[in-house]
Amino acid sequence: MALAESKNSRLIQISELESATLHAALIDRSDVGRLRVSGDDAADLLNRLSTNNLEHLTPTQGMGTVLTNNKGRIIDLLSVIPLADSLLILTSPGRQQQVADWIEFYTFVEDVTSNDITDDTAMIAIVGPKSAEAVQKALGIDVDDLELYAPIMVDSFDGASLVRTDHFNLPTFEFIVSTEEKDKAISAFDQHNVAQASSSTAENLRISMAVPSATGELTEDFNPLEAGLRPHISFNKICYIGQEVVSRLNAYEKVQKHLVKLEWKTEDAVPAPGTPLTVDGKNVGQLTSVGDADDGLGYALGYVRKANVETGTSILAQFEDGEVALTVTGLSGQG
Repeated sequence: MALAESKNSRLIQISELESATLHAALIDRSDVGRLRVSGDDAADLLNRLSTNNLEHLTPTQGMGTVLTNNKGRIIDLLSVIPLADSLLILTSPGRQQQVADWIEFYTFVEDVTSNDITDDTAMIAIVGPKSAEAVQKALGIDVDDLELYAPIMVDSFDGASLVRTDHFNLPTFEFIVSTEEKDKAISAFDQHNVAQASSSTAENLRISMAVPSATGELTEDFNPLEAGLRPHISFNKICYIGQEVVSRLNAYEKVQKHLVKLEWKTEDAVPAPGTPLTVDGKNVGQLTSVGDADDGLGYALGYVRKANVETGTSILAQFEDGEVALTVTGLSGQG
């Protein structure tokens, strides 16, 4: 019975992954932190705290940026979305309070107010090559030409907004609604046969698409260049916290490791996050995220020394239950 249930569960997950990668799928991402930051100095303060040049924000164009500490290590990767009277900040799940505290710590005389709206709102993602078509059918909005991080207000829902983030390295539209209208939002897509994917499917999709997360990759153990977050860094802007370290690492090519995607074929052994990675008996890194094996093929993410990040490089993961030979298949999809 248990074996049959496990097989059925895996078949469902395969179907959900196919929907996300080939068609369109709905993923509940309400665990993502959401802050509404307002005030005349909000954009300027965030610009002084993070890696990207937020002076380029416009009323219709947001951007991604990284909060770093004074050692140039990652506090969080943020999506900054301009709204009519404020900035919507998307944080990693569970990181909204840390980000709000960081903003407050550096607020002195600036006109900046941060409000956590995570519990008052819900966020569902429409993911996949046909996600724009799904949005058009469900919401009656043409988003074919919508730019990354550009917001659209959705009149058929009270105060709802739609933002393109491409979070999964696939076309991705985040629909942010009040908690009261969450079921209505899901139903709108369900009526057009957009499959809803589980949280476990979403996690496997994230890993297979090499997207870093706060659970393993976006931590203060690593810097944004190691994590492949270069698209969210401006090397031409004036000072921000951690800039000297990040700029020096870039200018002198001092980045020693990179986040990579790995695959392996195995019948039974599955390494765990934190497992050391070796080449010729020498430690070259560690696993940070591990997905479910699919008929012997597994996916993982890990930080690996730059000498061993070429596609096709063989790396060994050794642990109590055995060892697994992994193959590097590419750098993190974030850059």
